Formats: sequence, structure tokens, C-alpha cells
Amino acid sequence: MCIYTLYIKTHNKTGLKYLGFTKLNPLTYKGSGKYWSDHIRVHGNDVSTSILLQTQRKDDIKSIGLYYSKLWNIVESKEWANLKLEDGYGGAVPKELRADVSGNKNPRYDHKLYDFYNLESGEHIKSTRHDFCTSTNISKSAVGYLINGSSSEFKGWSMSPIRLLKQIYKFFNKESNTTVCMTQRNFCDQYQLRYSIITEVINGYGRRKSYKGWSVIL
Repeated sequence: MCIYTLYIKTHNKTGLKYLGFTKLNPLTYKGSGKYWSDHIRVHGNDVSTSILLQTQRKDDIKSIGLYYSKLWNIVESKEWANLKLEDGYGGAVPKELRADVSGNKNPRYDHKLYDFYNLESGEHIKSTRHDFCTSTNISKSAVGYLINGSSSEFKGWSMSPIRLLKQIYKFFNKESNTTVCMTQRNFCDQYQLRYSIITEVINGYGRRKSYKGWSVIL
């Protein structure tokens, strides 16, 4: 007896979803969509499975699959990895869609939402990296520097609220026995230190405790 399962796969890290069907165990079956397969190869197979329907009739998979495909607009929506409607037949992606694996349908698309702050206007934007670049006309590389901490500000935009940029830290150099109190930006500028590495020292990223003799007294 053949049991068909209509399921939803949800990536636990990125939140991307995939609607599909299988005759195999739906909890262990990864899904066969091209974009979905590329996505889990890049981001890992950390996936949850929800079962929508189990039936012996493949026609049920087709009708219910098409219903949910249209209801959730799975081909056009950024939330879904599907490149075609789920009709229970699988098969190749239409030619006009194969060329459209770009933007949010690219497996390396960064779906994470970031907080961006405008230091001049006080505006706060919560957005993906791509959408923020598009809306502000700031280059991807510049936004990348903001996100990884290499730059604290670009064209008035920062990843940190104004109150954090103005925060005073106490820095200590054990080699020269020097203690200074100033903002992170002023400290990096005065002593010609990399902002991103001092960020690691302040937050303890990677267990980094000091840089060029400097540490932070909390």
C-alpha cells in the first residue's frame, strides 16, 4: 500500500519553507526542489517537518497541493523555496523560472533581518541586507562592513544605537600600564586600532581578551 504525504519543510535557522510531497518517510526525506536542496546544502539540514495530508490517492495530493500553492503564493513569496506549484508530479522547473534563481531565490541569499540605525535622523530600519542596500542605495560591500563590525558608520548609518556609539569604555594597556576612558571609535582612531577587533575584545567574541596589549575593564 502506497501512502503519499504532502508536507511543509521549514529551515530552523533561516525560516525558509518548502512545500512538497513524497512516498517515502516525510520526516527523513529532505525534499527534492532545486532551490531547496541548494539552500540546505549551504545552510545545513536543520529542518522541521509538518504534515499537511497523508493519503493513498495521488489526485488528492494534486488538488490539495495546488490549493496551498496558490493560497500561500509559494512561487513568488520570499518565504518559500518552491520554483513551481506543487501538483504532485515533480519534474523539471520551467525554463522561464530556471533563469530566475536570483535575489531572494538564490540559495546564498541572506534572509536574516538586521537592525540599522541612522545616527542623524534617529530612523531605525529592520531589514535584510539586500533590501537595505536597495532602499538606501548603499553598496553591498559597505553594508557588509557594517554587519561584520569592520566599520562603525557609513553615510550616517550604523548597526548600533546612538547610545552604544557614545558609550565610554575603560581601556587598559598592560605593556605601558596606561588607562584611558573614551568611546570605542575615538579609542580606535587615536591608537590606530581596527574597530572590528576592538569590538571582539569588548564583547568577548572568539574568546579574544586583548589586542596589541589593550584590554577592556568592565
